[in-house]
Amino acid sequence: MTSDGVVVDEAVRAAWDSYRILENSTSSEERRQAQQWVQAAMDTYGQEEVSRCAVFLVGALTATSSADRARSKRRTVSIR
Repeated sequence: MTSDGVVVDEAVRAAWDSYRILENSTSSEERRQAQQWVQAAMDTYGQEEVSRCAVFLVGALTATSSADRARSKRRTVSIR
């Protein structure tokens, strides 16, 4: 995170790639590339920054998912 609280783009990308490494549907080549990207980001920004971005990413995806479910639920109720 920068001194003004901005999340580093590359660390967010590395956080997403961390997920891709764990995903069973990721090909071995994509997994290898993701591992390289994560390692490079950790070398540049530190493991703490990549971890912080992983938490940020999970929060953002959870909020988006929750909002989508709420919109879907409202549509279902209004259609009935």
